[in-house]
Amino acid sequence: MTEKFYLGRHPVPLLNEELPELGICVADHNGLWLIQAGQDVGDDPGRDTGINQTPNLTHSVHKVVVVDAIPILEAPGIYQPLLLVITKHAGRYARRLREFTNAHVFLHPAIDIHTNGKVQNGEGRPLSTKRNGLPMKIGIIGSGMIGTTLAQRLATAGHEVKIANSRGPETIEPTTLSTGARAVHVSDVAADVEVLITSVPLSRVPDVAPLVRETPNETVIIDTSNYYPVRDGAISELDDGQVESLWVAERLGRPIAKAWNAITAQSFADKAAASGAADRIAIPVAADDDKAKKTAMALVEDTGFDAFDAGSLADSWRQQPGTPAYCTDLTTTELPDALAAADAKRSPRRRDLVFAALTERFGPEDEVSGDWLVRLNRAVY
Repeated sequence: MTEKFYLGRHPVPLLNEELPELGICVADHNGLWLIQAGQDVGDDPGRDTGINQTPNLTHSVHKVVVVDAIPILEAPGIYQPLLLVITKHAGRYARRLREFTNAHVFLHPAIDIHTNGKVQNGEGRPLSTKRNGLPMKIGIIGSGMIGTTLAQRLATAGHEVKIANSRGPETIEPTTLSTGARAVHVSDVAADVEVLITSVPLSRVPDVAPLVRETPNETVIIDTSNYYPVRDGAISELDDGQVESLWVAERLGRPIAKAWNAITAQSFADKAAASGAADRIAIPVAADDDKAKKTAMALVEDTGFDAFDAGSLADSWRQQPGTPAYCTDLTTTELPDALAAADAKRSPRRRDLVFAALTERFGPEDEVSGDWLVRLNRAVY
């Protein structure tokens, strides 16, 4: 029996049993081409034989494989394709890909097509945080821009991810769940997880502390927060110089790892790269517990960035707002010097200077370019 699904505006005939055999590949500026999955496309998938060209996508997306199809209830016999996007720049063209294909997009930020689809580290070995071949169970508190990208990337990497916010699971955007994460009530997000990530404004950390304290001692807690007095209100301990991560650990009542705090939401969403890429951005990770640090670093790698050991929590002030390592998109080669150059006395003033420049230059409804913000940070920090 021949079924049809829509790729863009064009219905494509499809035998159910042939579903895994179909794929599409972004060739170049000419657009999107329908090809057989697994075909060796090289630099040119065959522009004279392509089906359903889609403009405005570039070769940064290597391949898009149809891995499943979702029935469209309003149109019996019609299916939306579920796409596996193989790219070194996951997220950069995701919105356009969804727009042009009308599809559910399953992003994979770190696949190198030359390794037969296996994610590898710089030494050529498979890179995974899965234990004994099983995915980790991860809970995320907070569905802002960082929490959303975490849910998408970690689910793409094969982990069992659930995410919650204070407003209820029905308020979590479908795109947050597009790669397999589940929306749950906040009361359920910490239950039966191996890793719990808190991705909320720093002023909200005390609010989530009861949930964190309910988790078993072996659960790894990772925090992504930063202190901005204009947003969070003045916190005397931090204004007096206490390290933000130590303040968070005290409020949560648990040891933590600090990760994903020193990258802009835009860079995190748009600039993931394959392991070994020369310009792959590094994310500093600080923790006192070896297990927590190793887990956090492995998960950073799973999200498409190099994990850099930034030392203990007491040292994590070097990745706080206002320091040279904070949101400046540095590589593993550049990051050590930036961390070493941090100035604890000057960083709060520099943090506030950048915030003042943003509020002076942009209105509350204006969209700030991620690259513009990185350039400003580099100039000031």
